[in-house]
Amino acid sequence: MDLNLALRLQTFAIRGQPVNDSRAYRRECLQLGGFQFPPHYKFMKKLGPYDFEGTLGRGGMGTVFRGTHRETGELHAVKVLSPVYSHDDHFRGRFESEINALLQLDHPNIVKLISYGQEDGMLYFSMELIEGNSLFQMQKKGHRFNWRECLQIAKDVCQGLRHAHDRGIIHRDLKPGNLLMTQFNSVKITDFGIAKSFGNNQNTGDNILGTMDFMSPEQAKGEPVTFRSDLYSLGAVLYTLLSGRPPFTANSIEESLRNLTRVPAPKIGKAVPSVPKEIEDIIAKLMEKKPEKRVSTALALNHRLEDIEEALKTYSEAKTAETGSLKNPTEDDDEHLTLNIGKDMATITHITDHSTSSGSKGGASSSHAAMPTRADKTVVDSAVVSSDLPESTGRPRSDFHNRVSPMERASASQAEEDPIEARYGKGVLRTLLMLLAVVSLATIGMWTSYQTPSADQLYAEIQSNPPSAVLEQCERFMESYPEDERADIVKRTFEFGKATKYYSQLSNKLEARSNLIGKARLTEIERQFLQIANLAKSNFEAANNSMDAFVRVHDSNPDMSQRDRECVDAAKIFRLKIREDAQRQAKTNLNSIRNAMKRAAEDEPAEAAKTYRSIIALYDSMSEASNPEVRQLVKQAKQLLAKLPLGDAPDDASTSQQEPSDDE
Repeated sequence: MDLNLALRLQTFAIRGQPVNDSRAYRRECLQLGGFQFPPHYKFMKKLGPYDFEGTLGRGGMGTVFRGTHRETGELHAVKVLSPVYSHDDHFRGRFESEINALLQLDHPNIVKLISYGQEDGMLYFSMELIEGNSLFQMQKKGHRFNWRECLQIAKDVCQGLRHAHDRGIIHRDLKPGNLLMTQFNSVKITDFGIAKSFGNNQNTGDNILGTMDFMSPEQAKGEPVTFRSDLYSLGAVLYTLLSGRPPFTANSIEESLRNLTRVPAPKIGKAVPSVPKEIEDIIAKLMEKKPEKRVSTALALNHRLEDIEEALKTYSEAKTAETGSLKNPTEDDDEHLTLNIGKDMATITHITDHSTSSGSKGGASSSHAAMPTRADKTVVDSAVVSSDLPESTGRPRSDFHNRVSPMERASASQAEEDPIEARYGKGVLRTLLMLLAVVSLATIGMWTSYQTPSADQLYAEIQSNPPSAVLEQCERFMESYPEDERADIVKRTFEFGKATKYYSQLSNKLEARSNLIGKARLTEIERQFLQIANLAKSNFEAANNSMDAFVRVHDSNPDMSQRDRECVDAAKIFRLKIREDAQRQAKTNLNSIRNAMKRAAEDEPAEAAKTYRSIIALYDSMSEASNPEVRQLVKQAKQLLAKLPLGDAPDDASTSQQEPSDDE
């Protein structure tokens, strides 16, 4: 056995046994330089602004508590790094990496970060509290996932992964335990504790972190991971949800690694014959050993899943029209409709696999029952290999089957008894559907044409708003009116808007990371960049000069890290943004001064004097006074104030005495 493989086996050795004896587990952890939780940590009652009401789960790095914010009363899930790791750079770095990953993510299918901080050396962060169970917990409690449920779960996960992948974040530990089912029957991805940014291809030990049952072959071999590594894990998750067991089982870690890296993935159709061929094929495609043979991106996978969903729906409708109306659902049939999976799926015709239904009445005898026991042999699965959070000990959830509302069930029943399908044959139904599609496309085209604003309307909106706020309008203008004489101006506005949006995103990311410590803390160049960006909010001229100096000093450095290079590139964009903002602000100030002076000319002398003094007080000493037009208007306000027939000569005199300095 080669040395690298031996080291990897040692990494997983501690996780290769069921954690039945906590004392033995702690002894093994300590022998490998591991950890144990201090007694007070288990019973922690508060941290930062949160009062804890119990634990939601424990993992290798820390504990997740159910916390109430003392000021707002909001309930959040608070993850706390174990005190044992508070001074360990490696584990602090992993914890901070999870925070950094979540800071970049804001998507309905990803658990949202609320806040983070540190108290008494203990790092923590809070997330939205999901009142639900993980898919692993649901399966462990006996829930059987059918293919319709898994199709919707896959689409939810795809959408979350696409958001993360678009930001260069690879999860690396996708598994049922890290997928939470909300009370609205949507799935959220959680636990980005070992996520990494794409492009960091250093072949370190971190590359093999993950859960054996669901990690990709390249990840198990310690090779660089890509976005397709997450898609392999999703395929393994779908296999597990449908069959009730992981794709590979083994008696040892060595056998698990061999299966994962060399043995072709099993076909889900052999384990669950009722799974449609289209779903079997997509799972097989996702679990290809070679990454280049898998689906390329999460977006492409989502499109394929939607096509499969539509194809199965069409097939179901055609089958119904051919065989006549369906029988009324029975209790056995209802077991296949345990999850509401969206309004589109509500119209899918009910299909019953009688062989599966009849075999599942006994519960334990079904292949879809609770996760298989490991009494006969040791099998590497998500509960064994991973330091996953155990089953929730928080507030109990109501039974999963009660989540389908009567209205949703009634809607599904109406779809099953559609009289059109019962009356007409398959050919007629297809013709009607095709005609409906043609009419719909024509209607959509007419509606789109009608809804597109004119070139003048779009251009006026583009000119009256900041470039970063009208990117969509610029795109519509360029697509609809490419020959317009203003198209070049709109194109420059669009490019500038994208650049300034990138600047704002980078600034916000650095601002969020400015309080972090350890490996995630700001570099010196990032700190300088953020300081100048903040200066630009109050002093355009000074920020512009500082940004010029920043670029001049750092741009020619060939040894700069990628993070620092991003700051220098953004600084070049910032100089344009600062100048654009300065011009926009100057224009606004000029309009304000002109309107105020116009109003003063019509007011009584006393009110006019107050207006002129206000203009002088606001703009005479500010950086805007360097603008010739502003300076001229301020000078004019001083002269008009001096000519007013008022008795407060000292003010007038002191004001008029300042005039020569302007001429100089």
